[in-house]
This record gives sequence, C-alpha cells and structure tokens, in this order.
Amino acid sequence: MIVETHQKKCFSCHSSSFYQLSVISYQLSVISYQLSVISCQGIDIHYVQGQHIYLTNFILGLFVNKFLAN
Repeated sequence: MIVETHQKKCFSCHSSSFYQLSVISYQLSVISYQLSVISCQGIDIHYVQGQHIYLTNFILGLFVNKFLAN
C-alpha cells in the first residue's frame, strides 16, 4: 500500500522507465519473499536471496534518483 501511494504521489517526477522497472522488480521480490514464507520450505535461503534483491534494488533506486536529480 505504501508503494502504491508513493507511485501516485511521485508519478509526475518519477516518470522514468528506470524507476518503474525498479518498482516492479521490488514488488516482485516482495511477492517472492512472501511466497517463500507461506511455503515454509528452504526459508533461510529464500530470506537471504530476498534481502540481497532488496538491497540491490534499494541501491539501484538511490542511483536512479540521484541521476534524475542531476
């Protein structure tokens, strides 16, 4: 829900396709993490992978925002 309201608020200034891709990949990583929690199989591996994906997207998002600001 937070991501959706952020998209609505900041759509005009974040209309870049890079930002949209990072949002989509973040949402996919959240969904895959939630699915791994529900399945309860290999949860440690999925958790580590999810954290790695989240950090990668976070750093990518920071880079894209800095690039757009310039």
